[in-house]
Amino acid sequence: MVLLLQLTELVKFMLVLAVFIVGFGVAFQAILHPYQSPSWSTLVDILYRPFWQMFGELFLDDLSQGMGSYPASA
Repeated sequence: MVLLLQLTELVKFMLVLAVFIVGFGVAFQAILHPYQSPSWSTLVDILYRPFWQMFGELFLDDLSQGMGSYPASA
């Protein structure tokens, strides 16, 4: 009985977590790559990055790679 109640609460929590992860992932991907065409790698990035950012991984190396192409604003 208790196990069934815990399982239903876990499923509810995982659904809410999935909604937030996908929502954040779509917004994050759209801001970083606004003109990227849809592909399977885009779907992976939408799910992969927010999941690890939840645990503190910021992927700063990926963000700093593209900084050399933009002029510095002083």
